Amino acid sequence: MNYFTLLEKLYYMYEKLYNKKLTCNQFVTKIRKAVPFNECQIILTKTLTVMPNDIPIAGLYDADLDSEGHIPIQMEIAVHKIRENFVFNDNDISLDKWATFCIDFAVILGHEYVHMHQFRRRSFKMNRPYVSTNKNQNIRDQQCYFGDSDELDAYAWSAAANAIIERRANKKNIESTELYRTYKKVFNKNDPLVLKFVRKGNRYLKKLEKQKNVTKFK
Repeated sequence: MNYFTLLEKLYYMYEKLYNKKLTCNQFVTKIRKAVPFNECQIILTKTLTVMPNDIPIAGLYDADLDSEGHIPIQMEIAVHKIRENFVFNDNDISLDKWATFCIDFAVILGHEYVHMHQFRRRSFKMNRPYVSTNKNQNIRDQQCYFGDSDELDAYAWSAAANAIIERRANKKNIESTELYRTYKKVFNKNDPLVLKFVRKGNRYLKKLEKQKNVTKFK
């Protein structure tokens, strides 16, 4: 997946749709047409569990579907049940709000693509789970999740994807990301898993820099 190609295609939707009103279904259809990948499907969910002005995104990779030759990634866009339309202007979907949506969408989709490549490399075999020995159940659960080698790898990509679009030069690094702070909180700064997360994140950051240089993205 080319991260910057996806961001460009999503970003440029705003100019074309400025001051236009779309139904929720039309909104999602426009996004489907802009996403140039065959491995994902994009669905709309209307729910009471989100704030009326929010547009949360969730992603899921299914290795079983992938192994059977079906579309393996599902991207879910959620909207409040009372929302009927989207208007692309400062009164509803402002340029800043749209930019945040685009970044979130691209980062989440990229995260799921990392999972897809992990399972395909292993011929769809499961990896060995991380086992935490922490006595606190809540911390143990978090460590089992974030310490899983697949998740650590995918979150390292996500951290790099967030870092590379940071405009402040002194913040354009893995240690300045929210995900790094999450790993440091769940484990500790000097834990081998946190150090591994930073190493992987820096490798992904270099790859994304190269990817950025061969696209028009600025």
